[in-house]
Amino acid sequence: VLTSFRFRDMVFEYPDDKGLGFACILQDADINDSIKICTTLFSKLQHEIYLTGQEPTIKIGITTRACRLLVAETIIDEAEKAVRKALSEDEEAIVGFRPNPDKYREASNKTQSE
Repeated sequence: VLTSFRFRDMVFEYPDDKGLGFACILQDADINDSIKICTTLFSKLQHEIYLTGQEPTIKIGITTRACRLLVAETIIDEAEKAVRKALSEDEEAIVGFRPNPDKYREASNKTQSE
């Protein structure tokens, strides 16, 4: 995972009894490109774990800034939501957080008016 991301402090590991989850905060990439990057990473991780003789159960949660000005807590919260969703899904291994642009504009306008 760390070889795929430039900033090590933007990757968070979430192990639980079902598997190992990662929340990744990707900079300067949209969510679709990020999912492609993580899909490639996912395949590599599955292969490496399989070679150890273990069952590869991997889950990845993704968020991006998506042209938004955000505080760190918001981005971390989004990443945590994405990885929790991935961990709770049986079908999906990779979940990307897609922010609601209307909610973002509303929150930005509210902050500016205060």
